[in-house]
Amino acid sequence: MLRRPVESGQYTSYAFGKRCQEAGVMPSMGSVGDCYDNAMAESFWATLEREVLSRRRFKTQAEAKMAIFSWIEGWYNPVSYCPTSLCH
Repeated sequence: MLRRPVESGQYTSYAFGKRCQEAGVMPSMGSVGDCYDNAMAESFWATLEREVLSRRRFKTQAEAKMAIFSWIEGWYNPVSYCPTSLCH
C-alpha cells in the first residue's frame, strides 16, 4: 500500500513551512482555505491511482516506485496541461 507523503492538514502547518525554509524550497500552495492547489493535487493522485496503482499488484516496493516514475516521466509530465506563459 502506498500512502500520500503528507496529509492535507500538514500542508499549512508552521512546522512544514519552517522545514521547507530550512531545505531551501518554496512550498507551492495557496492561502489557507484556497481550493486550487488541493484540487490539482487530488487530480494527480486520482489519475495516478486510476492509471497505475489499481491496474496491477506490485511484488516489491522498488517495482511500484519504478512504475510510478515511468508513468510520471513517460506520460504525466509530457502531456499535462501547462499554460505557455508558465512553461517557457
